[in-house]
Amino acid sequence: MTTKFLRPTTDRRAVHRDRLSSLLKPSSPKRLNLVIAPAGFGKTTLASQWCAETPSPTAWLSLDEHDNEPRRFWQYVIGAFEHAGLAGLADCRKQLSQVEGDTATCAITGLLNLLSADASPWFLVLDDFHFIRHTQILRDFAYFIDYLPPAITVTLASRTEPEMPLSRWRVRRWVQDVHPGLLAFSEDECRRFFQDTMGLSVSEADVRSICRRTEGWVAAMQLTALSGNGPKSVDLSAEASSGLPEPQLDVDERQISDYVLTEVLEQQPEELTQFLLDTACCPRLSASLCDAIRATGDSQKLLERLLSQNLFLIPLDTDNQWFRYHDLFRDALLQRLKQTDPKRAEALWRSTVKWLLDHGHVQDGISQIVHQGDRQWLAAVLAEHGNNLIHSGYHLPVLDWLQFLPESLIEDSPQLQMLRIWGRFFANRLDGLDPLLASLEDLLDRRVADSHPDAEGALGLQSEISLVRSYLARTRSDDKSASDLTRQVLKDIDHTRIPLKSVTYYGVGLDYFGKGC
Repeated sequence: MTTKFLRPTTDRRAVHRDRLSSLLKPSSPKRLNLVIAPAGFGKTTLASQWCAETPSPTAWLSLDEHDNEPRRFWQYVIGAFEHAGLAGLADCRKQLSQVEGDTATCAITGLLNLLSADASPWFLVLDDFHFIRHTQILRDFAYFIDYLPPAITVTLASRTEPEMPLSRWRVRRWVQDVHPGLLAFSEDECRRFFQDTMGLSVSEADVRSICRRTEGWVAAMQLTALSGNGPKSVDLSAEASSGLPEPQLDVDERQISDYVLTEVLEQQPEELTQFLLDTACCPRLSASLCDAIRATGDSQKLLERLLSQNLFLIPLDTDNQWFRYHDLFRDALLQRLKQTDPKRAEALWRSTVKWLLDHGHVQDGISQIVHQGDRQWLAAVLAEHGNNLIHSGYHLPVLDWLQFLPESLIEDSPQLQMLRIWGRFFANRLDGLDPLLASLEDLLDRRVADSHPDAEGALGLQSEISLVRSYLARTRSDDKSASDLTRQVLKDIDHTRIPLKSVTYYGVGLDYFGKGC
């Protein structure tokens, strides 16, 4: 099939990425360019642009799932060179036709000898190399690279890293790696893509938003442009710190989901497909988290397998302990799971949030609850963890989360009212605290008078109210009232509540400082 030897035509409007093209240039002692990234990151376009620019003779081969057979694979490699103008390949074809078994060493040796005799700086591109998994093909291809004549460069464009002696080659400086982080479009490249390639006028705010949302994934940017809706300007600054739902770009999510399902998910074995769907609810992934929600013990192995296959899994540390999915990839997985099994999607999400809360990742857990819109659960979690968060310096996020709750829910909860007071206190928003304190005291009095089940907890909040009032007294230079309130709190406080205890002792310290002690 001669069309497999045809290099894709480069679109003159496509973004030229000189910073990447320079990496593909032949250099000594380099022999191999590895362009590895998930679907839709522009691997083929990059290789095609370089071929169009280089004066060197170029052989191109587009691989598919039918080429994962030794004789067929080497027939096409030889055919690619022949189609590009390398003469004298008849003997190689004859040797290949006489091969018994899977190895094609004789034909490969003949090809290497011809390339050496030709002495031209050949450039061989094998596109979609991830289709090649046959052990003998990989072994023979490693032999081909090991004995490659000087000035010849092979480029592999693949979604996964091939199982070849890459570490040995890297030590010898034979390999140039072009990984997903390099292939991701920069903000400037994103701007040029929309303006030059797609012919759209996009504001600077939109460029930044799109670049952030897609993380430089050009396929997602293209689907955004082709959706016909046009991007909308959004302000992400406020939501970034609070975990509140982010405004979404006007992207056709169905198109992106269809792309992910067709190009990625449906090509995976059942085991990996199920793992991807089951873990899509996780904002971050670790083996222990995935094991817990899946009730299995093989998650680390599967995570490393996904990482090796570049399936939109991004490491968050150098030890391969924590990962995350590309946001748009995760959104597509979640959409698929919710469509096919909504009850399981809900159960997995709840298990994830519970694990995060139980293992000290409280802010991550709360962000997920807020994103899901579960206000009752949010109120319960804030009542349990809010004090520790505030006294750990996270008073502003707590205030944001409280604003997400209906006022009626806060008015009926002494703990949430006290959180709001502490949050405003540490944010130095002292105006208006007196009415909030008075409202809370009224609620506590009613709880005690009515013998409310939470009456004992209500009495415990009186010490916190007194402590806040002591600090307010200091702002009014009423040092005696401040000192009296602080010392009373010191007698009444539950000494197991370390954050509150520390704030109380700080007040005592201020009293001594004011007296010159």
